[in-house]
Amino acid sequence: MMIELGTTVNGSKIDRTKDCLYIYVSCPKCGKLKWMRKASYNKGINLLCRSCGGAEGMLRRGRYGKTRHIEGYMRVVVHPLDPLRIMCGKTAWCMEHRLIMARAMGRPLTQDEFVHHKNGIRDDNRLENLELVSRRNHSILNKLCANCELRKEIKVLKSRIQALESQVHDA
Repeated sequence: MMIELGTTVNGSKIDRTKDCLYIYVSCPKCGKLKWMRKASYNKGINLLCRSCGGAEGMLRRGRYGKTRHIEGYMRVVVHPLDPLRIMCGKTAWCMEHRLIMARAMGRPLTQDEFVHHKNGIRDDNRLENLELVSRRNHSILNKLCANCELRKEIKVLKSRIQALESQVHDA
């Protein structure tokens, strides 16, 4: 059976997930033909084949999995072949700041190692803004954090502004 580029089939016909539609496409880099999920193809995800993408390319393609966590930290999807995947636990998601620090150190981080954001901004994951600390030191840093003092000062200033605005409004 000759399959043409752009052919769309149900996954059960090609021994894949039954509920998904698959499309037959070629790798934009080398031209190798492959089946891929149609939804991913429409979003432009995973267009490269495994040999062109390699581990680095797979990670780059996985950036679609970047999202903001409830607490303001950024999370990313880590590819199954990445040696740092063991930091993710049961899911493929990992906190981006921990992943960046682990890549810089060349090893996975332990659960007792914390990554502290020096400027207090949780989604600022530049390496120069990150610092590896122990659990004990992390709690101390969070209590003594300069940004915490700044936040307290901002609250005081806001309350003074409100008081002055109410005085101006009453006059």
